[in-house]
Amino acid sequence: MANLAACMEAEGCNAIAGIIITHLHHDHYGGVDNLQEVYGPGIPIYKAAVDYSNHWVTLEALKKKKLLHVFLEAPTYP
Repeated sequence: MANLAACMEAEGCNAIAGIIITHLHHDHYGGVDNLQEVYGPGIPIYKAAVDYSNHWVTLEALKKKKLLHVFLEAPTYP
């Protein structure tokens, strides 16, 4: 959080428009609560839909906490 705050300050950024969860490893989504506490509870969270049943628990936990506001469709590749 300190590194993010310093980076945002250096760039003149004072808000977060959205949080993107790149994949469902705890080190990539574990700080969502902190981000929303510091920068605002209304920040939308984006994550591509996944087909892996073991990851569903993570998505459901985020939805239950009302942290996951938007589901994006997974990209399709030719």
